Amino acid sequence: MQTDHRRFKALVFDAYGTLFDVYSIASLCEQLFPGNGNALAMMWRAKQLQYSLLRSLMDRYKDFWQLTEDGLVYSARSLKLDLTSERRTRLMDAYLTLEAFPT
Repeated sequence: MQTDHRRFKALVFDAYGTLFDVYSIASLCEQLFPGNGNALAMMWRAKQLQYSLLRSLMDRYKDFWQLTEDGLVYSARSLKLDLTSERRTRLMDAYLTLEAFPT
């Protein structure tokens, strides 16, 4: 059976949490906030997903990068961590080089 590929307008694939380990960032979180790295990484991811879901439901789109930053800021404040602009930049930049899951 052949598929008529012309009928497809887009192909979507979820990379974060599927190919890339979003929790691999925990080591940098721990380095920057000793004793709070895992808590920050876990809350950050949870908020990122929550914000994505809520904004979709409210039809108030923000791109994934902004949701990621919003989740980081919320999580750091909630955990009472000093998220300086340098730390924020380092953590956000680290999201661009997440480790891949083993094959």
